[in-house]
Amino acid sequence: MTTYNTGNPLGSSDPKDLYDNAQNLDEALNSPELTWVDRLGNLRPTFQGAVSDAITATELADPTGSSRIGHLPEGTGAVATTVDKPLNNFCLLDNYGAPLDLSDTTPAMLLALTDAVATGRTLLLPPRPIQFSTSCNFSFAGKLKIAFQPGSELIMAATPVSLNLNGSLVKTATLTAPIAFGDRIIQISDGTSVARGQLITFNTSTPVDTGFNYVKRMAMKVADVVGNAVTLSEPANFDFTIVETTLSFYNYATVEIEGLNVSQAVDGNRRMDLGTLQDIVINGADLTAFARQQGNVLFINFCDGFTMRDYRLINGVYPIQPSNGSRNLYFYDGVARSCRHPIDPSVWAYNVRVKGLKCYDTQDALQSHPAFEVYFEDVEDYSTNVGGGVGLRCIGGGIKNSKVFLPPGSSIINSNQSPLLRPAYQYIGQLYDRTYENVVAPFAGLGGGDIRELKILGCQAGTISVDGNERVSKVTVDDRCSIVLTRASLRRANVYSATNGRHIESPPDTFASVNTIQDITTITQTNPAVVGIAAHGRVPGEIIRIDGVVGMTQINEKVYTVGAVTTDTFELAGVDATAYSAYVSGGKSTLGRLAKTIDPCLTSGLGIGNTPDFRASATVRNSNATLSPGTSVTIPVKIVNVFNIQEPIVRQAVLTIKALSSTDGYIVASYNLATFAGNAISAQQLVVPSISTLTLSVTNFRVHYGTQVTNEGGDPNNDAGLGELYYSFDIVVTANNTADKVQRVDIEVVELRANI
Repeated sequence: MTTYNTGNPLGSSDPKDLYDNAQNLDEALNSPELTWVDRLGNLRPTFQGAVSDAITATELADPTGSSRIGHLPEGTGAVATTVDKPLNNFCLLDNYGAPLDLSDTTPAMLLALTDAVATGRTLLLPPRPIQFSTSCNFSFAGKLKIAFQPGSELIMAATPVSLNLNGSLVKTATLTAPIAFGDRIIQISDGTSVARGQLITFNTSTPVDTGFNYVKRMAMKVADVVGNAVTLSEPANFDFTIVETTLSFYNYATVEIEGLNVSQAVDGNRRMDLGTLQDIVINGADLTAFARQQGNVLFINFCDGFTMRDYRLINGVYPIQPSNGSRNLYFYDGVARSCRHPIDPSVWAYNVRVKGLKCYDTQDALQSHPAFEVYFEDVEDYSTNVGGGVGLRCIGGGIKNSKVFLPPGSSIINSNQSPLLRPAYQYIGQLYDRTYENVVAPFAGLGGGDIRELKILGCQAGTISVDGNERVSKVTVDDRCSIVLTRASLRRANVYSATNGRHIESPPDTFASVNTIQDITTITQTNPAVVGIAAHGRVPGEIIRIDGVVGMTQINEKVYTVGAVTTDTFELAGVDATAYSAYVSGGKSTLGRLAKTIDPCLTSGLGIGNTPDFRASATVRNSNATLSPGTSVTIPVKIVNVFNIQEPIVRQAVLTIKALSSTDGYIVASYNLATFAGNAISAQQLVVPSISTLTLSVTNFRVHYGTQVTNEGGDPNNDAGLGELYYSFDIVVTANNTADKVQRVDIEVVELRANI
């Protein structure tokens, strides 16, 4: 047999010997493994051993032959090794029979994935496209690493899911006690095999919304288990009953992917799924859909923990979709082109954060479907589609430091972009706030529903939209905003100073009814308009509000000053109705006055200790004259309460008045204004105290609901309309000392609550 050594590797100089007896060596040196390692690792094969050693071609052809070839990696301080060491760091897909063309790769991929998890090695994909013509479903426990080379590409050809990586199922169980929103410890039927660190999923067929059938779902980690009591890593974000809920427990399984490259084949609805996994990491990704409206490319299903950096999205509707209760997902530094809803959290995904996304020719660039706490930051949208802004249909969440350059007629948040919660779950939404900060969207609006407080800070936008049936307890706008408040928003907006963080001292004056409502019989198309009401009793200078008119609809939902009067008519001062539509029928007028309007931030959290505390002030400054005894200052006040859902609690509203006297300093008096018990409201008796030189009293207390003027009344058993429940009164400050002056009056409203 011909032999060779390190001095003369092939032993003989005879060409025939070289050809006949060294074929195994030639094959070894030119194998795919050595070719790849030489290219990526700069490996230079040398023969291992002393000059006297002899190695046969047969030995090199042995499965252990690579251990006989030395390798010195490049770089200062590199340690010599053998070829088998770097090769064993990877599972090479081609070693498992992957086809060289676009035939189905699923069988080879399943073998390679199994080996990669079992050995802890990284699965290295070949530098060419590979295709899944049949679904590749792989369940595992542990850690899976996948690395793409330049040119590696996964083509999704099977529908709907071509490649599905998920954690392996441990067991299913049922609840033995219902779960309430916010619970951390749950009781299950059998805790055996359940362990800390596993993933638990909650699945129901119970729809939460009224329009799109989004069912209740949740996924999170098991923090602890004692017997049949399981502690969740985070509080539950829904109520779950015993009958409706299926629990599934999955082994800890995680995926780390370098350079992900996935594309759809032929048409849409062909995707890669990551399901029931934890702590996923993807560094670098290219996701390409077949066409602009052709389905998901990457679907994230029942996962907890996900980070993606440096990604590009081309085409597709919802190309990345975190869904089915997935939570704690983070996306950094992406580009989207020709997509619709590039990253679209849905079906109650929780805590999704997208930072540093640039969008081009993209429709609805910043979007979510029913979800919790979705945040966008440092996003720029250069879309050309009208209406292609943000539809943040989620509970809570917000947008920060973002620019949306859309054509006129577009909108960021439409009033219908709510989570669409069923009435039974609306209180959940009102435990969350939404914040827009430093958002530039000149042709768009900001808004939302089913949230506790809408905060708009330093924004430039068209409008704030919280009209209609949007359930928002409080609207806060700071004075840096360049924004137009809609009628309903203005009535409920608390304006903050950006420089000192406190309320601007004088709340806005808005209309408050005094519960005198009259039927309108006619309105003329004249300048000024003349309203007909039999024996109305109005006098010039009084303030009224009109609504419900048929025909001349331009007159509705506005406040007017009464002009010249006759017994059965009065003019609307300064109103030119010559171009208005003709009056047909109906309409009501209600008498009122302008009042300092305060929102005591009525949140809908349940239970003792969840007490909102709102403080605003209405001021009277620098009374110019010394007041004679009995001289009074009257401040009309309107307390807006927008609690639009039924709650099993008692609320007690407390008013505190602080008057600054020139002789006595601050004089303080407190009053119980009203009690809400479930869906009923009752006024409390107001006792007027006598306080030394200054008397503080509350008069003309009125509870406003059940009136017939839209948005100035409502149904006390429903409370569904914006601003339909409020109460108004007069604060009267009377000087009892000839030397006294009233320099300032602070009004403070605090609401206390407890379970029934």
